[in-house]
Amino acid sequence: CFKTAKSDNVIGVDLVKTIIASYPSIGYVIVVRLHNVADIVKQAADNYFSTPATVFEKGGAANIVTDADLNVQEFLIENLKNLLPNCSFLCEENDVVNTDTEFVWIIVPIDGTTNFARGLYECAISVGLLQNGVSVLGVVYAPRLDLLFYATKGGGAFCNGEKITVSDKSFSQSILCSAFCLYHKEYAKQCADIILKALP
Repeated sequence: CFKTAKSDNVIGVDLVKTIIASYPSIGYVIVVRLHNVADIVKQAADNYFSTPATVFEKGGAANIVTDADLNVQEFLIENLKNLLPNCSFLCEENDVVNTDTEFVWIIVPIDGTTNFARGLYECAISVGLLQNGVSVLGVVYAPRLDLLFYATKGGGAFCNGEKITVSDKSFSQSILCSAFCLYHKEYAKQCADIILKALP
């Protein structure tokens, strides 16, 4: 049974069938991983998102890390390596970089640390899985919004059990969201030029 963040709904049977049909040799592995990874990510959020965070700078006031980032990353590494023995990790914090194995977990313990540290809702835990350099699974959980996104290669993308797709609106009718790079201000003009070119 594959439960979602908001209810007892299951991750759709159609998704399971699509994964297994598309990848018969590894389909069951991916399905099991998707279920377990979602549980592990949600457990990490339950453990570390409910208490005030201690903030540290890593290269300047605009680039910060919290004890929650470090604790979430450590928790995820410890639990994900039990799912896939002999896997390796590519993580945001503490220079955890090893991509020499067939399966590689990619972890951003808290995407949006600045928002997290200020109590804003827009922050998430992100986990991906590569097999031989190809993305096969992804889970993103935004605890403060209670949104669980997940996807598998060939299986589509879902949010809290509901299938999601890109919009069919034309670019001229789309909403453009952008930001400037805080860590490399030398790219500010380049970013601004791209935004201006994108305006209709």
